[in-house]
Amino acid sequence: MRVYRKKRAEDEPPLQLSERARLRELEREVRELRMKADFLSKPRRTSRRLRGGASVSDMYEFIDVEYATCENAPALTHMCAWLEVSKSGFYEWKSRSLIQNPSSRVPGRRLTCGDAMGAQSFE
Repeated sequence: MRVYRKKRAEDEPPLQLSERARLRELEREVRELRMKADFLSKPRRTSRRLRGGASVSDMYEFIDVEYATCENAPALTHMCAWLEVSKSGFYEWKSRSLIQNPSSRVPGRRLTCGDAMGAQSFE
């Protein structure tokens, strides 16, 4: 098939403007679905903790750790939507946790999973 296409490449008409737009839309959708699948299939120790009826605070904590430690983390909007929690609730939780424990965040210091998750069991 590849050889046939290569020989007949000039026989195919160029894509129309609407076809190009649709192709870009589908490529964007595939990228977003891959990001979602990658995010939701994080290391099993964390995923197990979130699967079994996790509290909203646990989910916010997971989002916070992911966003702080992952170089190419998805947008907060996406992570909140994928875990079905509100973005405004995340920001409220974050401000509340900083007020309760201001020493937990040192400016310029990135969190690690161990920092945020503590010594809790994930099993």
